[in-house]
Amino acid sequence: MSRSHRCLRVLLVLGIESLGDFRFSRPISVRSTTWQFSKLGAWLASLIVATLSTRADTDNVVGDTSLASLNAAVGLGGAYHLAATGTVFVTRTIVVSKNTILANTNHSITISGGDTNGSVQIFQVLPGAQLTLQGLTIANGGGTNNSAIVNSGLLILKSCTFSNNVALGAPGTTGSNGTPGSISGATGRPGTAGTSGSGGAIYNNNHSTCIVSQCTFVFNQAAGGKGGTGGAGGASNFQGGDGGGAGDGGPGHGGAIYSAGQLEIADSLFRSNSARGGEGGLGGASGAAAALGSSGNGGTGAVGAGGAIYTVGSIFLNSSTFLGNSVLGGHSTNAAGSGRSPVGITGRAGASSFGGGLFNSGIGRIVNCTFSTNIASGGNGGIGGTATPYPGNGGAGGNAWGGNCYNDGTIYATNCTFAAGTTRFGTGGAKGSGGVLSIDGLRGSSLGDNVANTGPVFLLKNTLLAYPQSSANAYGMIEDGSNNLSSDNSPASFPADRRNVNPLLVPLADNGGPTLTMALAANSPAIDAGDSSGIMVVDQRGSLRSGVVDVGAFEFQHGLTASFGVGKVSISWAYVATHFTLEAATSLRSETAWVAITNSLQITGGVFKVDLPMTNQVQFFRLH
Repeated sequence: MSRSHRCLRVLLVLGIESLGDFRFSRPISVRSTTWQFSKLGAWLASLIVATLSTRADTDNVVGDTSLASLNAAVGLGGAYHLAATGTVFVTRTIVVSKNTILANTNHSITISGGDTNGSVQIFQVLPGAQLTLQGLTIANGGGTNNSAIVNSGLLILKSCTFSNNVALGAPGTTGSNGTPGSISGATGRPGTAGTSGSGGAIYNNNHSTCIVSQCTFVFNQAAGGKGGTGGAGGASNFQGGDGGGAGDGGPGHGGAIYSAGQLEIADSLFRSNSARGGEGGLGGASGAAAALGSSGNGGTGAVGAGGAIYTVGSIFLNSSTFLGNSVLGGHSTNAAGSGRSPVGITGRAGASSFGGGLFNSGIGRIVNCTFSTNIASGGNGGIGGTATPYPGNGGAGGNAWGGNCYNDGTIYATNCTFAAGTTRFGTGGAKGSGGVLSIDGLRGSSLGDNVANTGPVFLLKNTLLAYPQSSANAYGMIEDGSNNLSSDNSPASFPADRRNVNPLLVPLADNGGPTLTMALAANSPAIDAGDSSGIMVVDQRGSLRSGVVDVGAFEFQHGLTASFGVGKVSISWAYVATHFTLEAATSLRSETAWVAITNSLQITGGVFKVDLPMTNQVQFFRLH
């Protein structure tokens, strides 16, 4: 197997006149590479890009897409290059007990668990074992009480795509019917609760480690099981038996990832993943008789938490984007209807939801990340029980906490952008029938469209909270670590001059780098408004932060900058009134070496960008 790794080195030099007389003065770190430079000159901006490649070789090759070949490789352990194009259909979980690397660089390979219902768990990594996946698509894995990958060792993922994996909680069982009786029937047995669904793509166990780099998670789902239906009451010639109570729904945790261990994520995209709590089951019917008994009480919906990620361990998020993920609390069902009591039972409250993008109850560090248009929605309350003359009130709707991010543990967030999150409260259940002296259930509450906190620490630094869609930007105690901006009047911990400030964010777009970002308009108040102490020296795209840094995940570039994606380098610069042409050269020895770049120019929010293929030679770029 051959694997190629590219190390990209960038040096931004404002107007270098020559390279022969370099007097180094200021260190600038870009990713893992350190450069030092000084000397200003005539050009508006010049940029040196060096691309280096190293290769590591192995003779282990899997040359087809058969499950037998894949199983054989994993059984032996070692490093393998998957040199085939197509889909490996997994019909039985592949157990990883030895250190194994499965890498693809030049083919399109999908490892599938079956269909979109996730019929089988794909990989199980045992304690003490390590599994590394590179350049693969993991799809349609998981299923009932499963995830696509269950990790109890070390799981390393690079440049992989996880799509349409599901973790489904099992539905509760239906209660048995009550036995009939000559005078009165017996009460039906209750239904059982649904089980939890956790981590559609990955379930990372306690004391385990999962490291993710340049991966995409899309359309993965975790769904709790619906509560079981109560058994019907027993029949009788006189008094029917009461129906059995319903089972409650099971919780849904982490549409893409559930982690109780250590989780490290960089340069990755989480898009359109979802978690939802299971609905409550239906109460059992009254037994047939001249005088009906009561129907069984309906079940309560279960919480949904972490539309993309749910973590109770430790998490480090760096340079990643969470877009359009969602979480839904389970709906509750109708309260028992009474055939004997004049007072009805109040409907069950709908379940709450927590963190449309991220739920954390462990210890988290978030740097250079963008959260946009993630949604948390509360479950609906159940209908009140039927009774005359006092039917039951409707159940309250569930609350929605933290459209983009919810914390019940400890989070330190630096240079992040939380924007356009939404919290949707659950609606209250209708009052029961049989009278007028009751009320509909109250709606739930929307609590923090972008961030919500009930934990001991949620500290923000150089972070933007912007454009809430249904409630305030923030709810709960949010600590001001300095130099944050909020587009509304929350949180109260921010200084007054840092609240109600429109940061003038440009819609999410490809602004260079491995993930989508929200650029700053040229007149944004977030530019040069950050605190430069103790931060990473690049932004989410990998572009240099220098001088007084900006607030948020995106650093506005006054000159040329380079950022890197898979197989490409993006050269970008802010709009300037004078017309300039982007030029490139492989040498500074002659003015005639400069050649105009004619690749398609992209313009987003006042930022110009050109995408170029990476090369293995030093290149110079300038605006002229």
